[in-house]
Amino acid sequence: MVKIHNPNEFDMMLKLQSPSRLKMTELDQYLGLFYEVALSRSTRSHIRSFLLDDGLTISASKIISEMHRLVRKFIRTYRVPALEVPSSQGWPLAARTGPDVDNWLGKKTRRSLTH
Repeated sequence: MVKIHNPNEFDMMLKLQSPSRLKMTELDQYLGLFYEVALSRSTRSHIRSFLLDDGLTISASKIISEMHRLVRKFIRTYRVPALEVPSSQGWPLAARTGPDVDNWLGKKTRRSLTH
């Protein structure tokens, strides 16, 4: 259920285990789209580095900062992040045959795009 809006765009997920139950408070001005997430009690687990000063509320900006740090580290290590598609699987049919432009650009343009 990932939503991609542009070519060459992807989503990543940083999975953090919460040590206890979470308390989710809807932010009124966003009509159920955004919530404040907090731990129900304080903890000593690794997630505490992502908490605000109150020791309970999870900080989205701290999580985003860690994601950026991890991506920068990955790019420094591997240069260009890319996915290798196994030859046994191949690309999806739509990617192999190219876009269906016969009806709006013509067969000649389609051939030039696929070659």
